[in-house]
Amino acid sequence: MAYFPDLDETYVEAIEEGKIVRVSEKYAKREGLLILRKASIETERKNQAKKIEDLDKRIGFEELRKPLKWKENKVIKELVENFHWQISLARKKKNLTRKALAEAIGESESTIKLVENGMLPKDDFVLINKIQEKLGINLRKDKNQEFNQSMRKLVDSPFSSSTQKQEETNRPASSDIEIIE
Repeated sequence: MAYFPDLDETYVEAIEEGKIVRVSEKYAKREGLLILRKASIETERKNQAKKIEDLDKRIGFEELRKPLKWKENKVIKELVENFHWQISLARKKKNLTRKALAEAIGESESTIKLVENGMLPKDDFVLINKIQEKLGINLRKDKNQEFNQSMRKLVDSPFSSSTQKQEETNRPASSDIEIIE
């Protein structure tokens, strides 16, 4: 039959078989154990409650601390200092929530949260490129990226060279045209 202790029962720390154990005072006296000190259930509950409060305070992004070698990430080395602040500011200027930005670039909200805290989930530029394009910012140290973005705008514009070439093929060549007066 199982023994259920009384809630008003006091507990003690005692030595049993060479180990320190927490048992009821009645059990320790009955078994003739050497009692080290008394510990009430109330103090034990208070200690547990305090531990839970401390744990609740620490839970969150503090638990996802940056690895010691996070600066060795090749992508982070190529990005401007405080890139995560720039992302956060640009997102807020465009009145986007993390969730809205995540949906717009096809990523999860937790990924955006990680990036805004200065951590990259992968060691590649795919995510950074998506964020740069959506927010219209440059996060790379090298200035060639600005050139690449301006070239991309030219290519994506309605009057790009590919559409001009298509129009030229549809038009007759100037040598084929005769002017008759």
